[in-house]
Amino acid sequence: MPYEFTAPAKKETQLEKVIGNAELILGSQKKEPIDEYSFTDETQAGYRRTDIAADMKEVARLKKIFADQASQLPPEIRERRKISDAVEVILTEKAEEMHWFGENAAVDKTGPYDDFCNHIDSVLTISMPGENAHRIALAIDVSMRASLSEEAKKNGKDNSVQGKIARNILKVTDPQRRAEVKYFKSSLPGDNYKGKLTGIVPVVVGLEGENAQKLITLFGEITALQKNTTRTAAEEETLRRKIQEARDHPCQAIFFLEIRAQLKMYSIILKKEGGIKGQFFAAEVDQLIPVIDSIIAAKKDISCKNLKNDKVFNVIREVVKAKSGYSEEI
Repeated sequence: MPYEFTAPAKKETQLEKVIGNAELILGSQKKEPIDEYSFTDETQAGYRRTDIAADMKEVARLKKIFADQASQLPPEIRERRKISDAVEVILTEKAEEMHWFGENAAVDKTGPYDDFCNHIDSVLTISMPGENAHRIALAIDVSMRASLSEEAKKNGKDNSVQGKIARNILKVTDPQRRAEVKYFKSSLPGDNYKGKLTGIVPVVVGLEGENAQKLITLFGEITALQKNTTRTAAEEETLRRKIQEARDHPCQAIFFLEIRAQLKMYSIILKKEGGIKGQFFAAEVDQLIPVIDSIIAAKKDISCKNLKNDKVFNVIREVVKAKSGYSEEI
């Protein structure tokens, strides 16, 4: 009888495990995606269908460019896109369940148009007693890509953290740039707004790749346990412990420090810039800073020392200091 050799099962790499957890998170989304064509109704939106069709044609053009560029990358690099997508789901759904942004807050993912054309991934809405809802546009970064070529910078295609912040500064200072979300629908209970958001303050939030992967692993494990309807007593205890770990996760404090640093930067820059647009955004920023301060104060018991060396956080701090002189400290 000939000798039969069975190759040992291939050991799953750490990245493959993270991708698996990212896929679990992506498959657990509950919020309905934005449907731009639903904005033809007679609420606060009321866009013409032909205008929406023109927007979606532009989205299709940009998607093709993105897909063509992605097709040139190795498969393992393309797979990493799932990591950034999973972090977006964590911020727009999982974090909300853990009350990272407070009891009366919601994070809503934007649709394809605002993602591709306005470079906004989601909108944070915070409700404070006796005040109108406060909203901040978020661009989420989970990588440490260096700036693109000088030619890419000239064409406004620098998607590094530095490039995104530079683009946002122009949105709040340059009269020719727009700071808006064209298709927005709030999921915050009691806030039924649906339509365009104009004059919304944009910021960048994020984590470096390694810390993002750790976050995905935690929420992936929680998602897997929640999907198991026949959990043992030990698994119930593990789920309870991991949910508590997620509720106390330090990255929520890091995100708010990143937001505050950029708001402080805007405040300093806008007071120097002046002008009608500068005055408008200075007033918006001055309203937002105490709201964010109060949330950071409420999280004073959450230590984020383990994330103080996060590369995305520190690049944001460095850019803010270089642009305005303000230094955000932990």
